[in-house]
Amino acid sequence: MYSISCHGIYITNHRNTLLHSNLMQQIQLSIPDSLKPQRNKCYEVVWTISPTGAYTTKHMWEAIRHKDPKAPWASLVWSSNNVSKWSFILWLACLKRLTTKERLHKWGMKIEPGCVLCSQCGETLQHLFFECGFSSSIWEVILHRFQIHRGVEAWNMEVAWATSFCQGKSFHSMLFKLAFAAGVYFLWTERNSIIFGGRPRSANEVLAHLDESIILGSTSQTHLRIKGFVANGISQVESLEMLPRNFVLSLFLQM
Repeated sequence: MYSISCHGIYITNHRNTLLHSNLMQQIQLSIPDSLKPQRNKCYEVVWTISPTGAYTTKHMWEAIRHKDPKAPWASLVWSSNNVSKWSFILWLACLKRLTTKERLHKWGMKIEPGCVLCSQCGETLQHLFFECGFSSSIWEVILHRFQIHRGVEAWNMEVAWATSFCQGKSFHSMLFKLAFAAGVYFLWTERNSIIFGGRPRSANEVLAHLDESIILGSTSQTHLRIKGFVANGISQVESLEMLPRNFVLSLFLQM
C-alpha cells in the first residue's frame, strides 16, 4: 500500500515507541533484499490501491472498512431527497434499534409497558408504528393520498412492501419515500413528546405538522429539491391521477 523510504519505515507513536520499534524490526526483516531500498536510487511514493497512484482518504477508507451487503431497504431510507433526521430514525427502526418500551423492558428497566399513543396495548415496534389505532389512522390518510388501500402486516413485510412500491426516481416515488420516512419520524417524536410530558396531539394535528414538514422540509435544500421535482417531473408522468393530489397542490402553492 505504500513504498519504503531509503531510510526504512517509520511509525511514530510516543505512547507505544517500544512496540512500534519491535514491529518495524520484524517488518524490515521480512522484506526481501530485492525490495529493500538502496541509497543510490530514487524512489517514488505510489498508493497502489488508488487508480491514479495518489493517496486519498476515500481510497484508504475503502481499503480498510468492512463491507456488508447493502440492506434491501437502503433505497427507502437513504433517499437523497429525504430529510436527514427522518432517514436516521427510519434507519434505526429498520435495524430495530429504537428504544421502544419492549426493548427497555428486556434491558431490565422497570417501566410502564403500555403504548402512550393508544393506551391499549404494550409498546412494541410493530404495535407502535402499524397496529396502534393512532398510528393506523395516520397511515390510512397517507396511503389514501397515494390511492393505496391495504391491510397492516408485520414490520419487515411493511418495509419490504414500501421499498418495492417506491422503486425508481420518479416524482411519485420521491414523495412516497418522504411520506413514509416522515410518518415513522413523527409517530416516534409524538410518542417521545408524550412520554416526556408534552401535550398529546390529535391525529389531525400530527398530520398537519407532517404535511407542513414535507412541503417545507427541514432545510432549504430539501425544499428546493422538492420544487425541482414538481417543476421538472410533473410533465414526465402520464396523469395527475398518478400523484397524491393533496401533496401536489400544497407543493405548487409553495412555489
